Amino acid sequence: MVGADFLGDKPVKFAPAAQISNVGILAGQVKKIRLHTHELEDHVVYVVKGRATARLGDERREVAPGDLIAIPKRIPHSFDQKGDEAFVILVNSTPGWDPLKDTRFLE
Repeated sequence: MVGADFLGDKPVKFAPAAQISNVGILAGQVKKIRLHTHELEDHVVYVVKGRATARLGDERREVAPGDLIAIPKRIPHSFDQKGDEAFVILVNSTPGWDPLKDTRFLE
């Protein structure tokens, strides 16, 4: 589980062929993941805690714990936390993917 002081991305390896990244968005600190794309990476995002408005392309909907979101590469996506509860997600990415080199912010 993500600790109260956590903010950012921390890889957690479960198997040699997979990598999971924990991303925590804490209420009162960071409430939004800006609209962006990835040229090389598809994502599968699992909502652990909290609620947010998710944007995937032109579609927007509220996401909540237990939701699983498939985000194909090159599709613009963002998350905007709703309410006071911290929004926590798990992002599944492929081994060797570097988000700093493959993220293009659109806003």
